[in-house]
Amino acid sequence: MLTVRDGTVDSSLDAVDWSAPDNAISIQHAGGSVSLHHLLEGSLIVQPGQAVNAGQPLAKVGNSGASNAPHLHLVAHTQLGQVTPIALDAVTVGLNADPSDPWAQDLPRWEPRDGFFVHRTEP
Repeated sequence: MLTVRDGTVDSSLDAVDWSAPDNAISIQHAGGSVSLHHLLEGSLIVQPGQAVNAGQPLAKVGNSGASNAPHLHLVAHTQLGQVTPIALDAVTVGLNADPSDPWAQDLPRWEPRDGFFVHRTEP
């Protein structure tokens, strides 16, 4: 099952409304759920209740809600001891938020972990 929340304008970088809800998508599946937060207002391509497939575009990254910089907050919840597999395709992964990070590497596929910054690789 898919739930969505949209309608919050992106925060400006100098005036964040820390109480504003973010634009988000939550995908429920047999093993738990995956949620994507801080999405760009009006960019959600999916509808509530819609089935989604691996690799399908869902929305664009934004700066909605309690956020002071554009980013994607990805949360994977599990149930019954099952792992929620997540992989991102065509991304740049680094140790710093700046896209010019000297440690950044372009990767065709990457499984997210804490402590890394990810940038979309331009096609």
